[in-house]
Amino acid sequence: MKEFIRLILRLLSDGEFHSIDELSRRLNVPFEFVMEVSRFLEKWSFAELNEEGRRVKLKPDFLRLPQD
Repeated sequence: MKEFIRLILRLLSDGEFHSIDELSRRLNVPFEFVMEVSRFLEKWSFAELNEEGRRVKLKPDFLRLPQD
């Protein structure tokens, strides 16, 4: 599971909105899993989630954090 979260973050690292459906297809994981990760990131102010449009993007402050 941790690897899928890293992959989601990598795909979102451009700071642009991405469709949750697209992320789900690209990673071959359930839509609900990507939505759950997106909600977690939004809850802690790491991402902006547009549930109506089913899109998510990382916030600029999160993108500036050091990466491993």
